[in-house]
Amino acid sequence: MSMNLLPNGNVSSQTTPRSMTQMTAMVGSHAEAAGQAKTLSGAATEAALSGGLAMEEVVATMSAITQSAKQIADIIGVNDSVAFQTNILVLNAAREAARAGEPGRGFAVVAA
Repeated sequence: MSMNLLPNGNVSSQTTPRSMTQMTAMVGSHAEAAGQAKTLSGAATEAALSGGLAMEEVVATMSAITQSAKQIADIIGVNDSVAFQTNILVLNAAREAARAGEPGRGFAVVAA
């Protein structure tokens, strides 16, 4: 943006309108760029919010999976306890069958 100065210091009448036109074009260009930046910023904000909601859903799902895994572990623990007690009953029945001899044959069926 050059300004031609006349010998008395006044700006040339031809330079002023051209400079104003250039300045108006630059302001318009900057306003357009600012509008685009605002649009992109809004889109980025929406994407971040959407990502945040998705992460909350993932955390909730993982929490539900963790709770289910704990329940499964409890069920397995009960199952192991029942199996252990059943094995002890089988061993006791086998021992009683062996100790009772012929009359204890009925225990041998339970022990098998």
